[in-house]
Amino acid sequence: MRVVIQRVNHAQVAIDNEVVGKIKKGFLLLVGIGQDDNEEVVAKAAQKIAKMRIFEDEAGKTNLSLADVNGEILSVSQFTLLADTKKVIVQALLRQCAHQRLMNCGKSLIMNLKKLAFMLKLVILELI
Repeated sequence: MRVVIQRVNHAQVAIDNEVVGKIKKGFLLLVGIGQDDNEEVVAKAAQKIAKMRIFEDEAGKTNLSLADVNGEILSVSQFTLLADTKKVIVQALLRQCAHQRLMNCGKSLIMNLKKLAFMLKLVILELI
C-alpha cells in the first residue's frame, strides 16, 4: 500500500468539469492498494494518517494533527502508485491489484479513518 499525503487548505477533484469531491483544510490522499494488502495493513495506515502532526500551531510549529484542526480528507484511488514502470501498459497496471480487492481495501481505509472522527470525502476514479 502506498499513500501520498498532501496537506491542503482546499482541494477538489473534477471530472469533465463536474466537481466530484471537494474539501477545505485537510489532507488530499492518493491511495494505491496492492494485491498483498489486507485489513491489517489498511488499519495501520489509517492510524498513521490520523496521528500525523503536520499542521502549524499558533507558534508556527508543525505540531497539530488533522483532528486538532478539524480537517477533512479527500481520498482518491490511484492504482498507478504501484505501477511497474518497466511495463508501461494498462494491462500490467490492472493486474497490479484486482478491482474488487481495491474497492474493499479502499472502503476499509475510509471506514477506519471515519472511526477516528474525520470528515471524509471519497473519490474513486476507475478506468473505463
